[in-house]
Amino acid sequence: MVEIGLKELEARIREDGKKEVKRIEAETKKEIDKIKKNIQIRANACVDKVRRDGELEIEMVRRRIIAEANTKAKELINLERNKLIDRVFEEAENRILRLDDKEKRKVLENLVDEGKKSIKDPIVLVDEKYHSLLKGAEPSKLNDFGVIVMSKDKKVRIDNTLRGRLQQLKIKLKPKVASILFAENGATVSDR
Repeated sequence: MVEIGLKELEARIREDGKKEVKRIEAETKKEIDKIKKNIQIRANACVDKVRRDGELEIEMVRRRIIAEANTKAKELINLERNKLIDRVFEEAENRILRLDDKEKRKVLENLVDEGKKSIKDPIVLVDEKYHSLLKGAEPSKLNDFGVIVMSKDKKVRIDNTLRGRLQQLKIKLKPKVASILFAENGATVSDR
């Protein structure tokens, strides 16, 4: 059931991402055109003044201005893309938090089982808010969904909280999410 939901989530995120990318690219194109127009106006003014000083100086100023505009446009695009990728992970977190108690219990049990693979007979901590969903766990003020699994001597600790797991996944999956969201005609972000 969770797997089907993940596929739906992935499809929805991909679709939302494509729409958002198109919107961002349209806005960015307008901004680039506006910047280029302003740059062209500035460049023409500089050209008239500098023409007396020689053609070489004119070309250098024009190239510098255009390079700055292109750099600024790329920075704006990258900033918007990163915001969109962050929203994908925020939406994933929100969808997990909106699960019903039965599904949340399954997720918590899976997180405990995963921790038990590394730590034998561990202490399991769960946020007080979710304590009723997980038998055998100690309530704690984690302020997050998920569990902390640690050894009895507390030397080994596994953070299987939602924020911790999403942060790890974000590092690993950010390039793939970007590739999915921003691919055009089968090209990935790195191909461009």
